Amino acid sequence: MPFVKTYYIKGMHCATCEMLIKQDISKLDGVSGVKVSLAKSQVDISAVSPDKVPSIDLLNKLFKKSGYFFLEQKTKDKPLSKKDVYKVLGVLGLFILLFYFLGSSDVFLKLSLNSQSGPWSYFVFGVAAGISSCAALVGGILLS
Repeated sequence: MPFVKTYYIKGMHCATCEMLIKQDISKLDGVSGVKVSLAKSQVDISAVSPDKVPSIDLLNKLFKKSGYFFLEQKTKDKPLSKKDVYKVLGVLGLFILLFYFLGSSDVFLKLSLNSQSGPWSYFVFGVAAGISSCAALVGGILLS
């Protein structure tokens, strides 16, 4: 009978994160099954024996560069404070002002993608796409 251990994960954003975590943990010695849930932010690892279950230190070491952090217990997210809400609204206001001023100038016309666009336009939009999404999804595109 396999031994199952549950860990909680911080840093997952999409189904690709689930797939990458499952794939990498499945390769570990003694692991017989892996179930990753984005909705629950957790992973259930089945191993042939209790000593073959990967430790939390090993998992955090393996996935540090990917931005995932494993925990023994589920943590509660703290509610947003008024200060946090004001920060978000301030940043949103700055983006709206920036968009307005850039829209009233001809900067967007120079950066728009059309049949006469140059490589710099594609570069700028590529960087914007890379920053705005999960690296697992667009990392290869961004590198190319």
